[in-house]
Amino acid sequence: MRQVQRARRTSLQHEKEGIPVPPTLFVCPLTRKRMHDPVLCEDGVTYERWAILDWLNSHDFFPVSQQRAVSFAITFHHERKEQINLWVETQTRREPALFSHFVKERAEYLYDVGKYYERLASDEFDDSPHLDTAFQYFAYAAARGHAGALFCIGQYYYYAYGKLQKNDEKAFAYFQKSAEKGNIGAMFQLAVFYGKGIGIRRDGFEEVRLLKRLVYNHNYAPAQCALGIKHIVGSEGVSKNEKLALALFEKAAMQGQPEAQHNLGIMCLQGRAGLHSDASRALALLKQATENGHVDSMFLLGSLYERGYKTMLVPDKENALHYYEMASRHGRPDAIERIWHIRHMPDNIECK
Repeated sequence: MRQVQRARRTSLQHEKEGIPVPPTLFVCPLTRKRMHDPVLCEDGVTYERWAILDWLNSHDFFPVSQQRAVSFAITFHHERKEQINLWVETQTRREPALFSHFVKERAEYLYDVGKYYERLASDEFDDSPHLDTAFQYFAYAAARGHAGALFCIGQYYYYAYGKLQKNDEKAFAYFQKSAEKGNIGAMFQLAVFYGKGIGIRRDGFEEVRLLKRLVYNHNYAPAQCALGIKHIVGSEGVSKNEKLALALFEKAAMQGQPEAQHNLGIMCLQGRAGLHSDASRALALLKQATENGHVDSMFLLGSLYERGYKTMLVPDKENALHYYEMASRHGRPDAIERIWHIRHMPDNIECK
């Protein structure tokens, strides 16, 4: 639904800018974009190849006709592809300035295909051959200046996805190119790299400058949280100011940022920055962070339920086990020890 709404907004924007809207026959009913690799399916409808394959990975029927997929067979639609190519050529002949627009469209398509192959790799992400295919498509899109693809390539070099060797310098260079084109995720990665000296000489002031730009110009939740943490401890270009940290955590937490929810929960529990200690609100925030996959919140909730907290929270063995087990499943090894203690140690022996 979001993709359809975004495509409609793009179509309206193109009309305003005088960019021709392709005929309906040339538009994929799934992506709402002009097709680059049209395929004809057994329901008689033409789709973008990657989009219908992505759909059929999780459905046994076709999206337009609702017809049940029997053979899952798809056939390249030569005639439709020729029609689309002719339309593009005609538009470019009439208005040569449209060439750059069609190059951007092609880059967006290549990026979409790359993301499709990433989704195929999701179950076996580190070792999947689909990652190498995704990287190739991102490289094609990046060569055409696609900011999202440049960001993805930076991630591939940083995390050594697929067959790539880890290369922090290349990762930094791609994040920098992506950030120059306005990608805020890449800008945040640059801040992280400057702060830790990854792929570039450490520069805390540049880290803070980028974080502030993301906070005040883009309302970017991860940057709000990162800047809040810096105000807790104080660092280059940042004063120690818990009230300002609290305000930043609250803004980020409202956007669902799990690290901010975790930090705000701790501040509520401890009654910091002028807050009254509030276990109920703290638990609610930590549970929100847990639902968003924050492992430290899972472990902290286990600890709070195991021991209780002052007079505001009584020990609850069942809930403690629940959150420790959750933390253990998410790779927190010390949670296993706490589970063993709860199950095997007598209640009258204090856990250390």
